[in-house]
Amino acid sequence: MGWRSKTLSWAGRATLIKSVAMVLLVYSFSSSDVPTTICDKMDDSIHRFWWNPSKESGRYLAWKAWDDLCVPKSIGGLGFRCAKQFNAALEPLKKSSPTWRAIERLKPLIRNRACFVIGDGKKVDCWKDPWVPGFLPSTKVSVSAILRISLPLVPRVDKLTWVANPKGVFTVKSALVLLQMHIWPTAPDPIWHKFWKCKMHERLKTLIWRIGCGALPTNLNFFTRMAKDLDVVKLVVNPPIPHSAQGMLKQNLDFAFVQIALTLETIWRFRNQFVHQSKIENPMVSIKALEFRIVEHMQGMWSETKLVSYKNLKWCPPLSGILKLNVDAAMFQAAPMISVIARNESGLFVKAWVKLVHAFGSLVAKAAAVLFAIQNAKVEKWSAICVESDSKMVVDLLLQDNSVGNWNIEVICDDVKALAIDFNFCSFC
Repeated sequence: MGWRSKTLSWAGRATLIKSVAMVLLVYSFSSSDVPTTICDKMDDSIHRFWWNPSKESGRYLAWKAWDDLCVPKSIGGLGFRCAKQFNAALEPLKKSSPTWRAIERLKPLIRNRACFVIGDGKKVDCWKDPWVPGFLPSTKVSVSAILRISLPLVPRVDKLTWVANPKGVFTVKSALVLLQMHIWPTAPDPIWHKFWKCKMHERLKTLIWRIGCGALPTNLNFFTRMAKDLDVVKLVVNPPIPHSAQGMLKQNLDFAFVQIALTLETIWRFRNQFVHQSKIENPMVSIKALEFRIVEHMQGMWSETKLVSYKNLKWCPPLSGILKLNVDAAMFQAAPMISVIARNESGLFVKAWVKLVHAFGSLVAKAAAVLFAIQNAKVEKWSAICVESDSKMVVDLLLQDNSVGNWNIEVICDDVKALAIDFNFCSFC
C-alpha cells in the first residue's frame, strides 16, 4: 500500500483485509491445493499489514498473535480467516484428482458433524449410523440426548443433516468454524458479544477493542504485554446511566455508548499529539470539539434509525368466530416448560395448558409449544384458530412452503403443518 496506508484507520484496515486480501484467496483455494508454506506467508503478510502497513519488510511489533485475531468478534477477536484453515475448509469444492484425497482428509470432520434426522427410521442403522446429535455411533449415548430427539407424528423419510449449520446444509463457513475452534479461548467473556452490537462507528469500536485487548502502543502495555483492560469495554457496554422509562432507556444507552467512546478517542488523540508531536492543545478547545462530535454522531444515528420506538405490546383480538392461542416457553434447569392460553375475540379466557418437555434450547421449546397448541385445539374440536408465538424463526418456517429452516425444528414444524390442514381456518403469527 505504501504511503496510502497511512490514511487508513484501524477500521479501514480491517475492512480492506476482509474485502480484498481474504477474498483474493477464494479462487486459488477452491481450485487447487495450496501448500502450507504459502498459506503461512499469506497470513504473515496480512498480519504485518494490520500492525505495520507502512513497511513491507523488517521487524515490527505485533500486539496480538494472528490466531487471536482470527477468533470471532463475539469472543474477543476480529473475525479474520486463517489461510491454512480456510484452505482445508474448501477441500470438498476442489475440482481435480486431489478431490478424493481432500475428502479423505476431511472425513473425521464430516463424520463428527453429520447426523440423521429421524423420520421413519428405515434408512438408519442405529449401531453404525449417527442419529443422536453430538454423539458418534461408537460412543455411549445419554438417555437425555435420546429423549430430546423430536419424532415425527406424520411419516417422513430419514434425512442426513450437517448439524454444524442451523439449516442442516454443509457450508465452507461452518467447516471453517470447526477447524478454527481449537484456537478460540475456552471461557470467552460474554461482554464482547454485546460490545460489537453497540451502535457506534467501526473506528470507535476498533479503538475500544484495542484498549480492551491491551493492544494500544503505550509504555505500560509494552512492559505488560499480557495485560487486558476489559473494564473499559464493560464501561462502554454497560454505562452507569440513571433509570428511566422503557421507551427512553434504549436512547440513553445509545447516547452513552457514543459519548464514552468519543471521549476515550479524544483522550488518546490528545495524548498522541503531546507525546509524538510535542503539541499541547487547549483542553477547552478539545472538550468543545468533543461536544460537537457527539452531537454529529447522534444526529447521524437518528437519521439512520429512530432510536425511540414504542412498540404496540397490546394483545390483538382475533376475528369473530376464531380463537387465538398464545404460546410461549420458559427455560428451567430441570426441563423447559411450554404453555398455551386460548382466548376468544372478546379477550375472554377459554382454556390453558402447561407441560414439561424434553427439548434442547429455547427454539425447540417454542416450536414444541406451537405443536402442543395445535394438538390441544384438535382435541377440543375447534375449527378456527390463530396461533401466536414470539419466535419469528418458528413462524417464518410455518408460513413458508418448502423452505430450508433450522434442522432442529424442521420435524416439529412439518407436524404442525400436517395437523393444521384438518382445521377450517388456521393461521400463524
